[in-house]
Amino acid sequence: MVKFISFFAAIAAVAFAAEKESKVHQLTDDNMEDFVKTHKYALVKFYAPWCGHCKKIAPEFEQAATELAEEVGEEKVALGEIDATEHKKMAEKYNIRGYPTLFWFVDGEESEYGGGRTAAEIKSWCVDMTGPAVKEISSRKLAEEEAG
Repeated sequence: MVKFISFFAAIAAVAFAAEKESKVHQLTDDNMEDFVKTHKYALVKFYAPWCGHCKKIAPEFEQAATELAEEVGEEKVALGEIDATEHKKMAEKYNIRGYPTLFWFVDGEESEYGGGRTAAEIKSWCVDMTGPAVKEISSRKLAEEEAG
């Protein structure tokens, strides 16, 4: 009996750990407009549940969202996803024709996402897009180091 209880306690612990809070916001026709307007920077993935490419990018997108939240904060860059097969109003508004489609929003205005599909590439692209446009270099030595 003790082994039986221990076994189920272990399964419950694993299940609980697996259900950690996602940093990817679940968007709908009803909340997407508010989401992109209330976040200065947002990356939104339009997906279809049956799409193989969408399934492949899902863990990468999740990891990027988690790392961005930890490193720069969700208040600076937020990642969201919307099932375009279920939420057709937003899919039509943004003319979604293939999956996954990613859009970058700045103050609610969309543009095409121009980065890669791995967590590192997504994170790096978001950081680059939100950083200063010009990096000040205060000495020749620093300039040479930056140049590589």
